[in-house]
Amino acid sequence: MKVDYLLIRSHGTNEVSLNWTGESADSRSYIFINGSLVISGFMAGTKERSAILPVPFHSTFLIEVHEFTDENEIPNTMEELPQVRPLIAWNSVDTAISYNIYHAVFDNDEIESLNEVIPHFAVDLPPSPELVITRDTQTGLLSFRINC
Repeated sequence: MKVDYLLIRSHGTNEVSLNWTGESADSRSYIFINGSLVISGFMAGTKERSAILPVPFHSTFLIEVHEFTDENEIPNTMEELPQVRPLIAWNSVDTAISYNIYHAVFDNDEIESLNEVIPHFAVDLPPSPELVITRDTQTGLLSFRINC
């Protein structure tokens, strides 16, 4: 289970104090920073938990805490498959309106076929906006304009 409510406070220059309430006193906590496991199988013995963590200095970071009662179950970070990278990939076709995806489920020696039509959603990035700076020769004031 991913813990959704965390209290994060600054603790020195490049450390934070992390507080949360666990699933149960017997659950184990796994803490990730920017997709890397930094604390594995942490057991506090109580539902209220806290940890001091080193964090990147002068940059943003993502903290995830996962709780499990089964000591053999070790979570993956949310940045791993399948949340951010697609499970399937294909070369786009310029004239495609949709793609057909065929999926087979093998359950008790029976094959169930599911056909789904997935609309084509991949598009090229828009052109970068252009910043134009002009100076008024009489007043010396600068004017900024963004051309999209």
